Amino acid sequence: MGLTKLIGPPDATMTPAEQSGATLTVPVPGTGDDPSRLPVSSTEADSAATGPKSTPLGTLIDPEYHAVDANSDMVMMTVDHYTQMRGIEDRLTKNQVNTTAAPLVPGFKLLHRIGKGAYGTVWEAHAIDCDEEHVAIKFFTCRQWEAMHREVSRIARLEGCSGVVSFKQYAERKADPPYYVMLYARNGSMADLLTKRGPLPVEEALELFSRIVETMAFVHAKGVIHCDLKPANILMNESGEPLVADFGQAQLGSQEAGSFGTLFYMPPEQADTTKTLPDANWDVYALGAMLFEMLTGQRPRADESTSKKLALTKDVRSRLTIYRKELEAVPVVDIRRVAQKPGQINRGKIDARLASIIESCLSIDPRHRPRSAGNLRERLRERLRWKRQRSVLAAGATVCGLMLGLLAMFGIYSASKIFEKSREARVDVLDHGLSRHARIAGRLVEEMLQDRVECSMKIAGEVAGSPIMTDLDRMVEQYRNDPEHADLAIPPDERRKYGHWLAGEAKEQLSWYQSCPASRSVGLLVVVDNRCFLLCQLKADGTPDAPADQSDWHTRFRMNWAWRDYYSGTGNHFEERGTDVRREPISEPHISHVYRSMAEGNPLRIDVAAPVKNAAGKTIALVICAIDLEGDLLEWIGDPDSAADPEQILVINDRRCWTSHPKAILDKLKTEDPPPIYEALDWVNSPVPGMAVYRDPIAGNVEYRAAHVPIRPYDTALNKDNPALRDTIWTVVVQISDEQIDAPLVSIRDSMYRLGWSALALVGALLAVLWVWWIRTLKRQELLAHG
Repeated sequence: MGLTKLIGPPDATMTPAEQSGATLTVPVPGTGDDPSRLPVSSTEADSAATGPKSTPLGTLIDPEYHAVDANSDMVMMTVDHYTQMRGIEDRLTKNQVNTTAAPLVPGFKLLHRIGKGAYGTVWEAHAIDCDEEHVAIKFFTCRQWEAMHREVSRIARLEGCSGVVSFKQYAERKADPPYYVMLYARNGSMADLLTKRGPLPVEEALELFSRIVETMAFVHAKGVIHCDLKPANILMNESGEPLVADFGQAQLGSQEAGSFGTLFYMPPEQADTTKTLPDANWDVYALGAMLFEMLTGQRPRADESTSKKLALTKDVRSRLTIYRKELEAVPVVDIRRVAQKPGQINRGKIDARLASIIESCLSIDPRHRPRSAGNLRERLRERLRWKRQRSVLAAGATVCGLMLGLLAMFGIYSASKIFEKSREARVDVLDHGLSRHARIAGRLVEEMLQDRVECSMKIAGEVAGSPIMTDLDRMVEQYRNDPEHADLAIPPDERRKYGHWLAGEAKEQLSWYQSCPASRSVGLLVVVDNRCFLLCQLKADGTPDAPADQSDWHTRFRMNWAWRDYYSGTGNHFEERGTDVRREPISEPHISHVYRSMAEGNPLRIDVAAPVKNAAGKTIALVICAIDLEGDLLEWIGDPDSAADPEQILVINDRRCWTSHPKAILDKLKTEDPPPIYEALDWVNSPVPGMAVYRDPIAGNVEYRAAHVPIRPYDTALNKDNPALRDTIWTVVVQISDEQIDAPLVSIRDSMYRLGWSALALVGALLAVLWVWWIRTLKRQELLAHG
C-alpha cells in the first residue's frame, strides 16, 4: 500500500507545523499487507520511546531507519502519519476487546489482525448475526480516501472474475478510518504455502499457476496492471484455489504513473524512477518469478551477493539502481540448471518448453517477454497441447523414423551386397584377365631376353673363332708390357675396323637389330689382367663409334669397366668407379641389374653379357647387348586394351630385385642397385604360375592382386649343356590395386546411394507433408475438445 508518486522534500520556507504534517514517501517494492516486510512494525516500540526526530528531509519517526534486508519496504514516515496510524490501531484493538462498543464496521465484529502495512491494516471479522460468515476488512490507517477509492475501483472493474479477491462493501465518506470488506481466504497465502511445503511438484505448481495466469489475463483485458504480484499477494481459498489480492499498487495501462513492486519480483525497468508508464509485461515478469519460486523454492536472480549488496545500501535510490544493474548482469535464467541441484524435487522434470516459457517471462529485455498474461496463457496452452499430443506424435515419429531407418538400412544393405557380389564377379574376371595378360607379357619378356642371350653368345662364339682373337692376345700382351698406354696404342681407324666387323656380325646374328633402333647398343670389351676396357661399340645407326673428342674417348675407351655388374655378375660397385679395380669376369652368360646409363639422356638399361674365352678357357673379352628398358621392353609388352594398367607390369630377376617397376625411385639407379625387396614372397622365382594378394613393398601400404608367371631367360639351345643356367627363373607380374578394382564399383555404389538418399528424401518430404496435415488436424481436434 505505498504511494505511487515520488513526493519531494518539504519546502525550506514551510513552518515547523507545516513540516510536521508533510509526508516524504519513496515509492518502493513490497509495500503490501505483509507485516513481516514492514519496517514500522519492527521499529514502532523504539520510535514510541524515543519520540520523533527532525531531519533536513522532514520530521521522521526514525531518521536512522534504512531497509536491513532485500525484502524490506523502503518507507520514511512523518510524525502525523505515525500518530494517525497508532491512533487507528489502538481504536481497532479496543473495539475488538470491548464487546459492548458499537462496531466500527456495521454488522461485523473484529476478531484479530491478520496483516499490517505502512498505510493499512487487515483484520479478520465475522458477521454479528452469523458467526459462520467470516470476512477480511482492510482499514486505511492514514485516512487516505483517495487510495481506498482507487483500490476499490480497480477491484470493481474486475467484477465477474472468480480469481480475484472481491469486496463486499466499502465505507461511506463519514467512516473513520476508511475501509472496505472483502472475501476472507482461510488458507493463507501462496507465500505461506511455499514456506510450509517448499517447492511444489511441476504438475501441482502449473495447476495453481495456470489459474493465476487465467485471472491475470482477465485483469489485463480489463486494462488493469497489478504492479505488485508476488506469492504473498496470492491468497488461497477453502477449496485451495488461488485468488489475486492487494490491488493497492494497481494502475490502469493508460495512466502515466509509476508504481513499484517487490524486489526480485519486479523487472528492472519497473525499478527505474524515470519510467512512469506501467506495462502489462511487468506483471508477466512477476508471474515468471512466482513460477520459478514455486518450482525451485528460490527467487530468480536473488543470489547471496546481490542480496548482500542491497542490504548494505542505505540510500533508497542507490538501492534501486543496484537492483537494476544486478538483474541486468544476469540476462538469462536457467531454471533447469537450478532445478538440478541436490534436494530439488523437480530434478529432470522441467521440460524444455516450460523452461523456455519461464525464461522468456524473466527476460531482462521486455520485448522478449509475452506482452500480457493473455499471451502467457496461450503459450501455456500450447505447451499443454504439445504434452497431450506428444505421445501420439512420438509414436508417429518413432514409426516414421523406424520406417525411414529400415528403408535406409535395407538400401545400404542391398547396395553393400550388390557391391560385394559385383566385386567378387569382377575379381574373378580380373583374375582371369590378369593371368592371361601375365602369360602374354611373360612370354614376350622371356623371348626378348632369350633372344639377347642367344645372340650375344653367337657373337661371342664368332669372336672366339675369328682372326680378331690374335689381335686380342696381342693387346693383352701389349697391356702387360705397357699398362698405362696400351689402349691408346690402338688407333681410331683400327677400332673402327673392329666395329665394322662387329656391326656385320650383329646384323647377321641379331634378328631384332633392324627393327629396334633404340636397342642397337652392342659393344666388345677386352679383359686384361682382371680389368675391362671397351674395344669398340656400335652407335644407334649401326656404325662404329670412335669419338674424336678426347674426353669422351678417355671416359669410355680408357675407363676400367670392371666395376659394372655385367662384368662380374656381383652387382654394380659404384664406389669403385674410376679406380684400378680388378675382379674376376663372368664365365657364363649374364643379365645385369637395371641401371641408369652414362650415355646421353641417361636411359634405363639392362645388359646381356656373353664371355669370349681363349683356348685355355679364360675369359678375355665380353660381348654386351644393351636393352633399353623404357624404349624397348616396356613399349613392347604394353597392351592398352589389357584389363590391367600397363604400368603395373613388374619384372623381377633371379636375385629377387626388380628389373622393371612403375613406382620405383629411378634416380637412385645412378648410384645404387635395386635392393632384393621381394625376398619374403615365396611365389617370386617360383616355377609355378598363379595368383597372389600382397602388399607391394615399393608401392607402399597398398594391397594388390597379382598374376605371376615364371620365365627362363637363359633357356636357349646354346645353353642345353648348362641345366643350372637354363633353370634360372625370373618372374613377370601383372598387378592391379584394390582401389583400381573398386573404382568403377564404388562409382556405381555411390550412384545407388545418391539415388537411394534422393528417394528417401522424397519419402521424407511426403511424410513431412502428412505430418503437417496430421498436426493441424490434432490442433483442430484439440481446440474443439479443450478450447
